[in-house]
Amino acid sequence: MWDRVQAIRADRASRPDPALADPALAIQLPPSSQAADWYGPKVAALDAWLAKYPDHARAAEVKERRDTLAQEGNRVAMGERRHDGTWFSAAEAAARANEFAADDLRAAIEEAGRAHDGRRLLPLIAQISRYGREESHPRLVHAALDATAAVLAALTPEGVTETLQQARAAAVAVRDQESADLRTLLDHPVPGVSTAPNATYKKYDDGLYRPAATYVTAHHYGDLQAYFPSETGVYLPLAADVLADAQKRARKIAADTADIARIDRDLAGVGGSIAQQRQQWEAQQKALSGIPLAAEEKALAGVAEAAALPLEPALAKLSAAAVAWPDGTAVGAAIVARGKEASDAVAAAVAADRIPEAIRLATLTQKALEASHAPFPTHDAALHYLEYLTTQLAALQPLHAAFTQKDYAAVAEARLEKDAPPAFQQWLASLQEKAAAQEEAARARFAAAEAALKGFQPKAAYDAFTQARELWPNNPQIPPCMNALRIAAGVGALLVLFLLLGLWGAWSSFREKRRYRSRLKKQNKERAQA
Repeated sequence: MWDRVQAIRADRASRPDPALADPALAIQLPPSSQAADWYGPKVAALDAWLAKYPDHARAAEVKERRDTLAQEGNRVAMGERRHDGTWFSAAEAAARANEFAADDLRAAIEEAGRAHDGRRLLPLIAQISRYGREESHPRLVHAALDATAAVLAALTPEGVTETLQQARAAAVAVRDQESADLRTLLDHPVPGVSTAPNATYKKYDDGLYRPAATYVTAHHYGDLQAYFPSETGVYLPLAADVLADAQKRARKIAADTADIARIDRDLAGVGGSIAQQRQQWEAQQKALSGIPLAAEEKALAGVAEAAALPLEPALAKLSAAAVAWPDGTAVGAAIVARGKEASDAVAAAVAADRIPEAIRLATLTQKALEASHAPFPTHDAALHYLEYLTTQLAALQPLHAAFTQKDYAAVAEARLEKDAPPAFQQWLASLQEKAAAQEEAARARFAAAEAALKGFQPKAAYDAFTQARELWPNNPQIPPCMNALRIAAGVGALLVLFLLLGLWGAWSSFREKRRYRSRLKKQNKERAQA
């Protein structure tokens, strides 16, 4: 007897556990969140598993996984996104949707390469061109090159057979899961009873009583009837959205079934297809190798370097990056960001009366924007604004030069356009105030020079005039004051000449008298000796 019990137990232990064989158990949380409609069928499949095996040893684990998927599905439906383990708000997810899509594509390419699944890889490579201007483009191409090399390496009869068998098993698992999900969606028959419990019940074609309503059978839905639990069962008509969802799922299942059939045909003809496949993949590899990644990577390196540089060298670096990759959106975005910074710096430089610096910044920024062909509106708006700033700065440059050359009349008469930036208008007003102050100081020195002339103080007049001329060289009072000083200088020179002539005459007279006395003394001495 005991041997019989042991045999029964051994037989039961040797049987496969249907709960573990259920495809629903393979459903896992994906590395990154999926589309919102991905979660519903997965949660329903796990609910069905839990209903079938509520006391199973792995029920708690499956329940936790089911709840996690349901919670994530709700968050995704609200627009949130989980990417590489990090959650992003709806606004952040929308702003970075393109980046996330490129990352998902790269992950799919890498997975297809690891699986040596050329059939799956080809359409993925075809999608890379969508990101030709994106920062992700070089990484996508490198991933595609690696995946293509892996596919080529596996193109042996044994490798192709193994890859096709794996692809077939995966396709069958997906189709079976999709079929199970669709059956779960449609598994809602309306049971009938043999005897009507009350007057609201009505007898139908199958001889059973149900609440009075419009019912249909699986035959009513054509191709979907195979997914109803019973062809003779009675069902309420499907709501429009449920019917559309079911038909979409059925089309996907049909496409998967066709893919499985194609894989079966490929398995049957492995030997004759390898040479053709190698030729196809070598051509694909050559096409990918011809993409100018060096220029794109050089440009991206320039963008990374520019992020750590001050404004002017950063603009020069970004300009070179735009020349290397004119269509790169990462390059264009960096230029627009630093261009906004440069616009503010131009206004600050003008306000601080550093006009050459402002012109240099505007020129560098405009050059970088013109080199970039980034396809987004903010780039064009930034370029138009820099062109406008450059035009306005061109009007400031001669005024700055006029003030430097102390041509205060030109500064006083200057006017800017009505739409000139406020900082530029404020700069001109400040410049005109400084010019007026310089003129006033020059007039004060001229007044001092005139007073000194009237007081017959030519030296003081000359010093005051020199100071006035340094303050305002173009003062119209300079010529008459210059003439007055020349006259004063002439009069002073004549007085000095007369004084010198007088001294020279006195000295000459004194010298002649001495000579006369000396001669007279000598003559007297000679007479006395004689």
